[in-house]
Amino acid sequence: MLSWLTVVWRHMLSDKLFTLITILSLSLGAMCAVLVGAYLQEELSYEAWLPDSKNIYRLETSVTQSGQNSRPTVSTFYGMKTEFDGVVSDQVSQTRVAYDFFSIGENDDRETYRIAFADPNFFDVFEFNFIEGDPDTALADPNSLVLTETVSKRFFGDRSPIGETLDVWTHSDGVVTAVIADLPRETHLEISVISHIDNSAIRDGLQVRNGWNGLSVRHYFRTQDGQPSQSFEQNIETYAQQFLDKNFDKSEGIKVEFELMPIRNVHFSAAKSGDLKTRGNPGQLKLFTGVSIVILLASGLNFSILSIVRAMSRTREVGLRKALGASRARLLKDYLAEAGVYIFLSLLVGFAAAELFHPVFETLVGHELSLSTLHSPVFLILVAFVGIALVGVIGILPALYLSGLKPSVALRSDQKIGGSTVGNSLLLTIQFSAAIALVTAILIMFAQIRLIDSKPLGFEAVDRLAIYGVQRGPTETIVRLETLRTLLNDEAGILGISGVNALPDWGRDASGLIYPEGRSAVESANAAYLYVDAEFLKTFEIPIIAGRDFDETYASDRALKGNNDLSQLSDQLPVIITRAALANFGISDIEDIVGQSAGMQIDGVDFDIQIIGVTDDLNYKSLHYKAEPMVFIPKPGSMSVFLVHFDGSRHTEVMDALNAAWSRTYPNQNLNIRYIDAELAEQYDEDRQLLRLATAFAVLAIFVAILGAFGLSAFTIERRKREIGIRKALGAKGGDIAGMLAWQFVKPIIVACLIAWPLSWWFMSGWLQQFAYKVSFSPRFFIISGGIGVILAVLATGSQILRRAKTSPSIELQS
Repeated sequence: MLSWLTVVWRHMLSDKLFTLITILSLSLGAMCAVLVGAYLQEELSYEAWLPDSKNIYRLETSVTQSGQNSRPTVSTFYGMKTEFDGVVSDQVSQTRVAYDFFSIGENDDRETYRIAFADPNFFDVFEFNFIEGDPDTALADPNSLVLTETVSKRFFGDRSPIGETLDVWTHSDGVVTAVIADLPRETHLEISVISHIDNSAIRDGLQVRNGWNGLSVRHYFRTQDGQPSQSFEQNIETYAQQFLDKNFDKSEGIKVEFELMPIRNVHFSAAKSGDLKTRGNPGQLKLFTGVSIVILLASGLNFSILSIVRAMSRTREVGLRKALGASRARLLKDYLAEAGVYIFLSLLVGFAAAELFHPVFETLVGHELSLSTLHSPVFLILVAFVGIALVGVIGILPALYLSGLKPSVALRSDQKIGGSTVGNSLLLTIQFSAAIALVTAILIMFAQIRLIDSKPLGFEAVDRLAIYGVQRGPTETIVRLETLRTLLNDEAGILGISGVNALPDWGRDASGLIYPEGRSAVESANAAYLYVDAEFLKTFEIPIIAGRDFDETYASDRALKGNNDLSQLSDQLPVIITRAALANFGISDIEDIVGQSAGMQIDGVDFDIQIIGVTDDLNYKSLHYKAEPMVFIPKPGSMSVFLVHFDGSRHTEVMDALNAAWSRTYPNQNLNIRYIDAELAEQYDEDRQLLRLATAFAVLAIFVAILGAFGLSAFTIERRKREIGIRKALGAKGGDIAGMLAWQFVKPIIVACLIAWPLSWWFMSGWLQQFAYKVSFSPRFFIISGGIGVILAVLATGSQILRRAKTSPSIELQS
């Protein structure tokens, strides 16, 4: 055994280039497979960490109004839980959760969180890991607060927070009853702080949301193991429709449908209104899985091809061993074992490379990625089987070729080397098809990202920052904003200050109903709304294209400054709408809408409005969505964040002034800011991540394809050396020979383009569908990718082509 390994080692050292290329190619394939496997395992493990997750469902709703597209949402109606009491009984647990942003803290030491307000039995459905507290009583009181470990450490350090108080905005003094472990990334839930659904901070708003737009809670069910999901879903839909019949006037044209979604399927289901996290992309997973498999197989094919090329120099060794009595079975065994040494060595290098480049891959995917499975016994056993399989699949061809040589043929110097030129060209075509398809996809992705970065949004985000943790109650929030504005009014570099209830990147589904005067909410259209102060449009530089901006010299514009209750309005409330909101009024001329009276419904409250101005459409959500109708409402008491427009060239001065003014306005509270343009850019992190991953895979695929082209050129040119010698003897010039050989390798690349281009067009067409604004397919994407493929193939084979073209005919023809 030792002597045989010594012989194998000497063979490896005798041809260092072959050893380097084969091990590098196979190890790259192994590294790619390991990293993609870890990524795939993580994406497919969403909610798997949660006990009994296979029996937990979320009820989702789709509302279709006459003349409008269906509006699927992850939420349901607040009051449906009571209707379901008859169906859940002992077989099913149900719970609700509603989300909203609130600042919590003590005095001025505060942070803004998206708080989950849940029913007391929330932990019967979701069995979280409790660090402190009792899940049975954690939400027993309306003022209960359950904190994640991170939030607990933020306010209380390492001491126990149980029994401590934190106020939620100004509505309630919350009492900390439990601490849970931070939720893993692999979940659709957004949990930092949990409170009771009857907490006064949100209770009144939830209970009045009884209109068609009152989809305010997420509704979950947990069934017993083995519960038939089909009959359960039918029962749920029956009771849901009964709830609608009892509580709504289902006028003609309004249709509501329900669907039970297993939470394990949420991550890869279609995006819906109210999503808190970006959904997974099954097409993307299939693509990268397929690409990694292609790279691994291409690496294996490279090994086979280069092994056959190298076999040309070992035929005499085979002849001598057979002449001395070695059987074919013995030679086959030896050469398969030798291939096994290369393969298992390559796997070791590949796994080491996966560990080494693990941080780089984490950067590409945008989050931490565990490789713990690499160290498990099951994985090591699997690797052993994969290695044996690879030996059988990619090591068998060169082993069969070498062991099958007859001694009389093997000892000759002019034996023909086996192999199909068509088969070799097919291998080259397959390898470059994957590489060219990825390059084409990258070019289209890059163009789409450039479009996203350059498209006007209807408002200015650069040199704007948001200040969090400002909520103090309607009146106090307004007073503190005006105090801050007064302190900064004369500071150089401060160009404007205002407030709003939601930022563009929050993904907040704040939608009301707007309808012309004389109609009802049933005949309305959905419109997003923002609660703003009078300076909001100026701060974001949103131009008025008809009518006027808010102006607090008008009594109507400050009607809600001291009163935050829409239901208490006695007069029409002035609002500003975007151009997209005109459609529901049947008016095409924007000047005609100014001064019109209309109605609006928010959270079940109807009130009268007067349209005083119109702006162009705003892409206040990401460019994955079309600009929706929007209404700006002067309700400064509901501001969640303050906005500051500043001179970017004087950033240091601005921050010094802002910190000084903040410390006087909010003593003992840290200034918590984020830049608006940076927050907007984060909306496309998933798309940029896909671009980074595709680029990395393209580089790997190209590199493996180049190695394959190099091996194929060596194999093919060696087969044709006598033909080349004869052509030269008959007068062919070196350029003619080079052109002939180059064309042989360019032809498979052209075929690869014809395969890759339709594949990339098909996949990218699907990927671009997620954007409301997208680039068009340009011939330049395909021409550039094809040109890159041809250039790389020529570069990979060029050295051997030129060397053979310059070789003397006498050398080519000698025996």
